[in-house]
Amino acid sequence: MRRIFHGFMFVFLDFNLNLGASSIDLIPDFIGYIMIVQGLDELAEYSPRFVRIRPYAAGMAIYSVIGYVFAVLGLSVGLGPVIHMILTLAETIVSLKICFEILMGIMDMEDFSRQNLNTHSLLYVWKWLAVTTIASGVFAYLTPGLVLLSLLTVMIALVVMIAWLVSFSKTANLYEENMTRIRIKFKENQERPAAT
Repeated sequence: MRRIFHGFMFVFLDFNLNLGASSIDLIPDFIGYIMIVQGLDELAEYSPRFVRIRPYAAGMAIYSVIGYVFAVLGLSVGLGPVIHMILTLAETIVSLKICFEILMGIMDMEDFSRQNLNTHSLLYVWKWLAVTTIASGVFAYLTPGLVLLSLLTVMIALVVMIAWLVSFSKTANLYEENMTRIRIKFKENQERPAAT
């Protein structure tokens, strides 16, 4: 689960280098998505949600590599603001879906193991993450004249992203502390015959 946490750090924390009209991520998202895929592989036995969301994370890794190459070559400038907005919104929605499915998979783990993995707090923060991330993107494109409003929504979204990372770190720590018990409970549930 620690790999997923580090992957989220790469995905959510953006530090950009502006070269003329193009902007290049100093911490590329594709590295984060590759780490998330590796983390999902490690947790795949615990919930089918981890398996189902893996292709989305792998797809985002490929998409991010293409976007990174476009930015480095300066080709992303030619896409135009409307296409850029649509791609950014789609990327945001898929990223939120990945976060949500991972959260639901962790809830499955919490349910069968009866070990606290901080999922209620994580779900609460995810709801705020969804609202603020989408709102900041919409305000950035639809209200370019209202710089202060756009800046405010971006700052709120950044605070919520950090809260997500802190909350997910707590979940990862709880998982590591209780990993042995979670594995034992999982094996007990696998060996228990199904009710007829």
